[in-house]
Amino acid sequence: MPREKKKLDNLDKKIETFLYCLAQVMRNSEMPFTEKAQTIAGMLPQSFKDPSSAAAFIRLDQQVFYSPGYSEKKATHAFMEQVYIAGRQRGMVKVVYSGKPPATTRQNPSVVQKEQRLIRTVAHHLSLLLEKEEGEIRKVELEAQVRHADRLAKIGQVAAGFAHEINNPLNNILGFAQLAAGAEGLPAQAARDIEKIIQATLHAREVVRKLMLYSRQVPPVTQAVDLNLLVKENVYFMTHLCEKHRVEIIQDIDETLDDITADPFQLRQVLMNLIMNAAQAMPEGGRLTIRTRREEGHTTLTVADTGTGMDPATLEQIFLPFFTTKEIEQGTGLGLSVVQGIVESHGANIRVSSKVGEGSVFCITFPLKNSEA
Repeated sequence: MPREKKKLDNLDKKIETFLYCLAQVMRNSEMPFTEKAQTIAGMLPQSFKDPSSAAAFIRLDQQVFYSPGYSEKKATHAFMEQVYIAGRQRGMVKVVYSGKPPATTRQNPSVVQKEQRLIRTVAHHLSLLLEKEEGEIRKVELEAQVRHADRLAKIGQVAAGFAHEINNPLNNILGFAQLAAGAEGLPAQAARDIEKIIQATLHAREVVRKLMLYSRQVPPVTQAVDLNLLVKENVYFMTHLCEKHRVEIIQDIDETLDDITADPFQLRQVLMNLIMNAAQAMPEGGRLTIRTRREEGHTTLTVADTGTGMDPATLEQIFLPFFTTKEIEQGTGLGLSVVQGIVESHGANIRVSSKVGEGSVFCITFPLKNSEA
């Protein structure tokens, strides 16, 4: 009995030392998340009764961490505990033994229970570690979003001012050009020149209209909209363009969707812009997938292509007015900025992910409150 008590006392000291080191690791703000997890995995076997026979494994989402010598093939038994955050399993911590399992007796506190309790404590700390890491990531993302929103707001103010200043002169030019075009006895060359003026003015007015949409000077006129029907209608009208680019359109429609509250005209423009961008991003042909889904708390519209994709530098700028990777004659660079302006004016948000050579995915999320008209 004294010998067993001494062993248990030694185990208690090991556990106490480990918990102290664990607290130090958790408090170290300069140590990266992955290094913390790896350090914990490396320390954990040393707190067990027979550290030479123990090895640890930690999994947090898709990341795994091992202590030296970890192998499940040689394991005779293991201690395991799941890592949960907000009731959702996010990982696990496991210690495997390659030796004889410690016995549990009525006379002594159970070694098994002590070690299992330790694993449970580690799992709890890992959940705290993962929560903190995700909180830091969210904080950085939110700060970036605030900076981006502030920059876009300033651009929007300039765009709105520009649009208002230029709109009246454009209307005057267009009006007088149309009057001149109707004059009798107009020489053929003059008629052609006036027609060019009219077309150029209409193009300039369209640019102004897009600027006003981007800067939210044109509020949406909302009604109940069948998102699936809107997708099908847009695909019907854009089929010729996609066939021209050798692009296959796949409609992945969730038929259980409720109507959303939106401006159908503006949403058509959003979808048309996204489809056109996707088709132009696949000069050698490819696959365009348009997906609708009702998910927990929101309705989503996703447009994915298998095109050229974008690098991170391009991805950061795609919603800026007049930014374009196309030739000058192919566009004004207002398409995606207008898309973002319309989406945000509907209380929705748009996310984009892209990889060079693999394609891009645009996902618009409508809050559920807009889905239950």
